[in-house]
Amino acid sequence: MKKILLFTCLLVWAITSEAQLNDANEKSAASQLLNANKDKLGLTPDQFKNLTILTSYIIQNSDLRMAYVQQTYMGIPVFNKVLSIVFRNGQVVSNEGNVLQSIELKTSGNNGMPSVPAPDALRTALSDRKVNFPGTPAVIAQTGSKLDFGKMGVALENMTAELMWLPTEDESDVNLVWQIFISPRNSSDAWYVYVDANTNLSTPKSADCSKTIFVASTLYFQETCLPTA
Repeated sequence: MKKILLFTCLLVWAITSEAQLNDANEKSAASQLLNANKDKLGLTPDQFKNLTILTSYIIQNSDLRMAYVQQTYMGIPVFNKVLSIVFRNGQVVSNEGNVLQSIELKTSGNNGMPSVPAPDALRTALSDRKVNFPGTPAVIAQTGSKLDFGKMGVALENMTAELMWLPTEDESDVNLVWQIFISPRNSSDAWYVYVDANTNLSTPKSADCSKTIFVASTLYFQETCLPTA
């Protein structure tokens, strides 16, 4: 039994390691292509250096490489600012999406450091969604910049928190927020709740839909229903 368990653990480790290596290789290939084509992407040098490759792969049965690239600022993702770029033979053949212009002028001098700790923001989000949790949220894992709080006995899926820059609707200002994912055990809905990382503000609005993005900041409140993934 112990031998079987050891073999299973080694097999899982090997598969995970290979997947991570393949992912790193794919991102490295995309990085080389981005650098070779940076003058053709229509980005400023500062915008280009603040891009992060989310994922990249060869489209099946083709000679096309797809790359999804996230705009960041101070190492923090910018909400909904992702470029989808297609390469063929080392050249850009498609570039969809856009980046936020002059973000450094729109953050009101925010240094990217939250005044509100992630556990406090999670409690605000839980309260807003009327999920009772009397304890103190604790981080159980971290993947990159995403903090994982687990299910805490109240959620169907692990709850997470990640810092993000959230532009106003007209993109004239940008706020630092915690993006909180909540999938309450007593609800068929799942939410992304955006809590201002400096004021801990939320809003009592709610929506009857299977997936909700719920945005809360000092300057901008928006609610969008999305189809179930």
